[in-house]
Amino acid sequence: MMPKILSSSVSLLMFLCLLQAMGCQDSDLMVKQSEPVEEPTDQMDNPPKVVIDEPQFDFGAMEVGGKGSHEFVIRNDGTSTLTLKKDRSTCKCTIADFDELEVPPGESTTVRLDWEAKVLDTSFSQAAYIKTNDPLREEIELRVTGRVDQEFDVTPAGMWSLGEMAADKPTEFSGRVTSNVVEQLTYIGFECGNPLVKVEFTPLTAEELRDLGVKQGFAIKGRVEPGSPIGQFSETVTVKLESQGQEKFAILGLQGYYSGPMQIVGPLGWKASEMMMVLGRFSAREGKKVTLSLFVRDNSGPPIEIVELNCNPSFVKVDLVKDEKFKADNRERYELTIEIPAGSPSVAHEKENMGKILIKTNNSLVQEMSISLNMISY
Repeated sequence: MMPKILSSSVSLLMFLCLLQAMGCQDSDLMVKQSEPVEEPTDQMDNPPKVVIDEPQFDFGAMEVGGKGSHEFVIRNDGTSTLTLKKDRSTCKCTIADFDELEVPPGESTTVRLDWEAKVLDTSFSQAAYIKTNDPLREEIELRVTGRVDQEFDVTPAGMWSLGEMAADKPTEFSGRVTSNVVEQLTYIGFECGNPLVKVEFTPLTAEELRDLGVKQGFAIKGRVEPGSPIGQFSETVTVKLESQGQEKFAILGLQGYYSGPMQIVGPLGWKASEMMMVLGRFSAREGKKVTLSLFVRDNSGPPIEIVELNCNPSFVKVDLVKDEKFKADNRERYELTIEIPAGSPSVAHEKENMGKILIKTNNSLVQEMSISLNMISY
């Protein structure tokens, strides 16, 4: 038997001879390599180029509850078509008008952003995002910023404290009403239930507006004429304004107290500057009683007596008795007693729901005085 290796060699030689006899050349036996697949070169050699000259828009200031919009210009500086696809946005900002856009080379388009200013925000900043086929900038951000303000700012903020008010001359106060969002503002007038309150409004000058950084505003100068009851003074002034044909309102709160020709000294819980007696928490079954000292100077009339008394709650008892043992030049002392009788109903008088005692007397020095009660009985 022929060896296996020799047999295989002879078979291969015979196969080659047969091919030559058929006219086949060695070169025809080479396996041809496949031609490379031509890939599109537009996006690689001639990509689009997204350009936004102003990707952020500052709207300045706007009013709470207002809505705004702005159109951003997006340009294609590349040499192939730019594709824009709407993506995500923050909760107060939305992309309007489109889901997908195509921008030919050398051309531009606009994308509108809408937003709503729901709350006060001194540094409002919201954004929307767009996907692109620019290989160097696959996502772009469009952002709006600014300040969300109240329609009006009243300065000083909150309650205007008048402190201790003079009984023989006007008590003056001053402040401002300004706006960062209203372009046109006209003062119409003011309302106050107390005829002793007088208010004047003067438009701020261009220089004052610039220094304050506001668009419109008025300086306020006011006074409270003497004549209010002794005790706590509290009034509200409603300022009427007009902006773009609509009536607007700004509210001023005034608070102070009259001591008049008298001084009240009380036990723990007495707040002289507010003419308030804080009785705290106590048992309605046991009740509560406090005595204050009322000093009056320069009284040339009769001893002071209560001629009219109004209390809330109505079961409060009040008594005013002159201290005949007190001796001082030009001064008198009275004991002012406030009592919540034992067995009275349970009540809660705090904060905005204070109890009240209004006293009218027979003496022109202390014609009226008002005392607030802060208490909870259970």
